[in-house]
Amino acid sequence: RQTSCLTEVEDRTVSVEERQLRVGDVDLRMVDTGGHEVYELTNQLVTSDNSLTVTVIDASRYETTPEQFHEHVGKYLHVMFDLLIRAVILLVVTKIDACDEHQVCCIADHIQCQVDEFLKERKASRTMKMSEQRIEVLDQLILTSAKSLEGVKKLVECMGEILHRPDFVPSVERILPQSWVKGEDAVTLTADMLSPPIATVDQMSFAVCGVTEALSEDHVPHLLNYLHEVGSVFHFSRHSFLRDFV
Repeated sequence: RQTSCLTEVEDRTVSVEERQLRVGDVDLRMVDTGGHEVYELTNQLVTSDNSLTVTVIDASRYETTPEQFHEHVGKYLHVMFDLLIRAVILLVVTKIDACDEHQVCCIADHIQCQVDEFLKERKASRTMKMSEQRIEVLDQLILTSAKSLEGVKKLVECMGEILHRPDFVPSVERILPQSWVKGEDAVTLTADMLSPPIATVDQMSFAVCGVTEALSEDHVPHLLNYLHEVGSVFHFSRHSFLRDFV
């Protein structure tokens, strides 16, 4: 069994962790998922539309073969294209300090060529659902170091640029009706009163409808979906065993 020496045990991701990050003037709620095979099903549960998805590739473990591309990148692209309608995908190669400059260039070129082939194959097999998709895999490949943190500043800057493009992430600049603002406050207050902060959709409906007559129970699922998109709550409405909880 291999053990990472680049990340302290207490800093390693176990299944799913939530992290807060401010990028420019945008408060970003990040869902950090573990990369091990045992977590792949869990990762699918937290895959969301209207999201920026950062897929991290470990340069120290990557070999320039189609099989390695599928294992480290391709299978995740397939999941996102199968599940989502709108998303932005940013590819990041990390641990470049474990390779020499030539190896890093070969890895980056190989990943980019394989992504191009993947997109061509997806385009050739488009279905009706795919014709409605707005999934963008960015051409820019970010190279980072886990030791010196080289490239991390560039990654944050790139994320900030994406988050300010309404064609990529339309939720960022959406203008809310006053009733939705009151509804959001009610959802936040309800969550703050719970330990752990987990509520049913019925509980949230009662709280929201109690603060504004402009929202009915029929409006609440739309409000919760929006709040999920912008990172205020988790509400995985696409999944039958999670859709009744917030």
